[in-house]
Amino acid sequence: MTDAPSQSESPNESPAGKPSGAVETHAGHDLEGSMLDRVRQWTDLLPWIRLVSVLRLAGSPAWLLIVTVVSLIWGGGLWIFGGPLSPWFSISGASSWVGSAAEPLSWFCTVTGSINPLILVFAGFSWLAWLTAWVWTSVCWTAPMLALARQGALLTAGRPIESISRIVPLALQRTPHAWLVMVTPAVCTAILLVPVAAAAWLVSIAGDPIWFSAPAAVLCLLVLIPAGILGMGSLVAVPSAMAAIINEPSADPLDSLSRGYENLFRRPLHLVAYLLIGMVIVAVVSWLVGIVATGTGQLAAGVIEPFAIVTDAAPSSEPPGLNVDLIAVEPSRFAGVILTGLKLLPAVIAFALSWGLIGGIYLLLRRDCGGQEVEDLWVPSVPATPLPELPSAAKSE
Repeated sequence: MTDAPSQSESPNESPAGKPSGAVETHAGHDLEGSMLDRVRQWTDLLPWIRLVSVLRLAGSPAWLLIVTVVSLIWGGGLWIFGGPLSPWFSISGASSWVGSAAEPLSWFCTVTGSINPLILVFAGFSWLAWLTAWVWTSVCWTAPMLALARQGALLTAGRPIESISRIVPLALQRTPHAWLVMVTPAVCTAILLVPVAAAAWLVSIAGDPIWFSAPAAVLCLLVLIPAGILGMGSLVAVPSAMAAIINEPSADPLDSLSRGYENLFRRPLHLVAYLLIGMVIVAVVSWLVGIVATGTGQLAAGVIEPFAIVTDAAPSSEPPGLNVDLIAVEPSRFAGVILTGLKLLPAVIAFALSWGLIGGIYLLLRRDCGGQEVEDLWVPSVPATPLPELPSAAKSE
């Protein structure tokens, strides 16, 4: 006696359970769905929105105080050494200042450009003045720049800023690597310019004949073009490489410079867009702070004026004691320090905010170039706290 065939062994169905005569029809690609599947929030469509978080640095009293102290030390050192940047650091009278945002940005560009040896060479300074300005600027500003770039990257990645006790040792530890980042493009550019200088010397010795100077000029052009790309590209690559030094696990100067040049040449449009957005943010903040500083200066002048030093005028033609004109002389040193401090405030805020934005822009460009997510930010490991030792009595038990 045999069992009846089960339903799964029906000749009209395949072993997989599907009818043998069924035809599958492709439903097509959902293009809109595939494009928007990865969009979870606005920052996926507009990544530059993350840069708004860096505004927290503009309201951080600790970091603004650090930048202010370093600014005073840097300016005082240049004044003592008589360096070439002393006129650049001088701050005009705040009474005629109406809150312009151009000066804070110019001050940021001066300090940031001074860490690049090529900038000081192109400015026409003597070798001694160039060396003094670059060494002093690098010693004073490298660690604060690295720390601010790290804090800006953390805020851009949606994380809280690190404490000063953690970020300052990390910045000081990686400061020598940042110095190599500053020097390497200048050294490579100088090496490329050596054949050009040699060719110019030979042409001058030969009397500048056309049969010799024309081919030499063509060969020099082949060397000058990469030298110019390397040298001028360092204006963007060096700050970006410094952000890589402090935000990547390995503080490799060459790898950081390659990242900086990659951000410049692979994504130039993204770089320009992020820089414009950052400049708008800094300009608006500087303008608002400038208005507040100007109003505060007017209030300070109103408070100081009643306490102005009053002296007698020069003797007049009238009999003495009958007509004495009073001349009010303001305490210039006291008022000057107050007004200079108010003048320095927008520049300090613009500097701290700008270097924070450099760290954030680096993360955005890293995402655009290599696909690494902004949130994927390296965090140094915290050393584990050793457990306390048990007393000897407890060990014996």
